[in-house]
Amino acid sequence: TATKRRRWIDLDKYPPLPVKNVKFGAIEITRG
Repeated sequence: TATKRRRWIDLDKYPPLPVKNVKFGAIEITRG
């Protein structure tokens, strides 16, 4: 979980739009 949290923090550093797209993609991968 620690590694995942770090990824979320890194995504927050990127612009809003790309962050949303990346987050949705990451969620799909984690669920899949």
